[in-house]
Amino acid sequence: MIKRTYFILIFLLNLSVVAYSQNAQINIEQSEEIEKIFTINKEVNRKLYSSNYYTIQIFYGDLENAKLVQETFKELYPERSTKLIFETPNYKVRTGRFKELIVAEKELRQIKSNFPSAFLIKF
Repeated sequence: MIKRTYFILIFLLNLSVVAYSQNAQINIEQSEEIEKIFTINKEVNRKLYSSNYYTIQIFYGDLENAKLVQETFKELYPERSTKLIFETPNYKVRTGRFKELIVAEKELRQIKSNFPSAFLIKF
């Protein structure tokens, strides 16, 4: 009889714990100013980190040919600078940093006469 009473008592205690357990629900209220600040922050970051420049890539390949192309380019266009960029496993030769697409396309047309595989890259 005592065992049965303990069993019923434990059963009722467990039942009461389940019946009175808490439900987790979170309500977050934030002001409209915070939303405006987040929107402004996104816009500023978009302007700061978006690419607005163009460059002309003249060559993409191994180091020896990249150096050859770079030297040839410097002989043909001494007023323009070039960059030799390594990106595993190849090298790139690039020239120019143009803010306006029209100017970049004009330069590209001139360069393509000597380097037909040259193309524009937005960065």
